[in-house]
Amino acid sequence: MSTRALTVLMRCLLLVALAACAALFVDYQTAGAGGFCGEVAVGCGKIKNSAYSGIFGIKWPTIGLVAMPVLLSLSVWARSDRGQMLFTVAAVAGGFTAAGLIGLQVFVEDAICKWCMGVDIPSILVAIIAVVLYRRGDEVARFKASESRGMRVLWVAAALAAAAVPLTWEPEATAAELPPEVLEFYSDDKVDVVMFTDFQCPHCRKLHPVLDEFAKDNPGRVKLTRLMKPLAGHPGAKPAALAYLCTPPGKQEEMADKLYNGEVGELNAAGVVRFAADIGIDPNAVASCMVDQRTLGRLAQDEERFKKAALRGLPSTFIEQELVIGSDVPKILTAMDRALAGNSASGGTDIRYMLVLLGILIVAMGAAGLMAGASDAEDAAKAA
Repeated sequence: MSTRALTVLMRCLLLVALAACAALFVDYQTAGAGGFCGEVAVGCGKIKNSAYSGIFGIKWPTIGLVAMPVLLSLSVWARSDRGQMLFTVAAVAGGFTAAGLIGLQVFVEDAICKWCMGVDIPSILVAIIAVVLYRRGDEVARFKASESRGMRVLWVAAALAAAAVPLTWEPEATAAELPPEVLEFYSDDKVDVVMFTDFQCPHCRKLHPVLDEFAKDNPGRVKLTRLMKPLAGHPGAKPAALAYLCTPPGKQEEMADKLYNGEVGELNAAGVVRFAADIGIDPNAVASCMVDQRTLGRLAQDEERFKKAALRGLPSTFIEQELVIGSDVPKILTAMDRALAGNSASGGTDIRYMLVLLGILIVAMGAAGLMAGASDAEDAAKAA
């Protein structure tokens, strides 16, 4: 393939990666709904909420939104040998990073994020092409010397457009894909909140009054389901979880309040039985229930649900289409507002139209880049 064609292909791949980065950046601003992903705790949603969604506290889409324009700018404007070497090193580093991230998805998280692949696969191809072009140093130098300033500016404008389209697009509201282990607790006529919790967990305790107030402020509209995930490092978590499971449904909110607000030292077999007595439940019945194999089986089922849903971290709170991990109160409140609004404050537009628009942009740039080469050849022939 000619040097011009390889360069044009490489720049088009960078536009693809940049657009995918922009879409991911938008998606990462939400906990599950309102973006481009449409998945929660599986696929894109699982990767987004995993420990590998960023590095040093910075999310990968944010890094990509900086890295891709820099790479494209170097490809367009770097004309010296040093500039070409810098571009090649940066492209190869990006390719290795992309390959590593694919490996983490496939072999560690056992999930594939389609939007991430839209960044990672083009990045690997860009790295390969960059190495090939570096080996054609003189040809690349001649091509860049012949490329018009207008064409270079057009590539920069295309990069801005490729990023701007996803960043400004309002996706159509669609039902997110929820893990079946969570979906089984959802109802058709209420705002569903399903929370995996540990009564000794500080973050779970912090979130309790927020969810409690949400349910109380919307009587009859909210269905709150707590699923138990006592952590091994919290000795009081298992007795508390068993006591909660042994509490009659009509008294579970009172018991939850006791367990979340009680002293951690009271979260033991004797202490939680006293909590039961305090709210008018037969303490002997609760004590017997806590050692019953059926109750232990229910606890094991909840823990298995947590594992199958591929969650990490507590509390893990599903609010309709969204998942919030931890005690991020602003995210919880935003998810609540969206859930009460029915996740349809605005209709949005089908993202397939966005993909078509981006496709037209990238194909048009590829054609323009190749046609500019043909024009240059014709001009050179006429001059000869």
